[in-house]
Amino acid sequence: MDSKGKMSVGNSMDHLSCFMGGILALGAYTDPKGLQSKRAKRDLKTSKGLVYTCYQMYASMPTGLSPERITFNLRIDCELEATEKQYTLRPEVMESLFILHQLTEDDIYRQWGWDIFLSIDKHCSIGNAFGRYRDVTKTDLIPDNK
Repeated sequence: MDSKGKMSVGNSMDHLSCFMGGILALGAYTDPKGLQSKRAKRDLKTSKGLVYTCYQMYASMPTGLSPERITFNLRIDCELEATEKQYTLRPEVMESLFILHQLTEDDIYRQWGWDIFLSIDKHCSIGNAFGRYRDVTKTDLIPDNK
């Protein structure tokens, strides 16, 4: 919402938005009119596009971890810029990847999940658990032990 209470379209996205990829895919596969309906096809296409963008939130960062919020730089081919740089071990992308893999049987979603897992293991492991990473643009930090 802008200052006048009207909806406005921005050029940023929060990590939490990534849960919608899985929700849209589940909706498409359970559409009462069937998966081949216009609505289901639209929702599945949107799901796949959103999940691809969410994966890019990870893949485009030096650590392979996603920031809490990104901004799309529309002047440079929609380059992603980390605007809230911490990674707080959110599950939304992994859930959506799992759902898309299970529904579509497309192995790319399993591979993307594995890529993300390897980055989490590398940068967030604190021994017996995992901790928040303060800045996904820096590869030499130690995760928070809390």
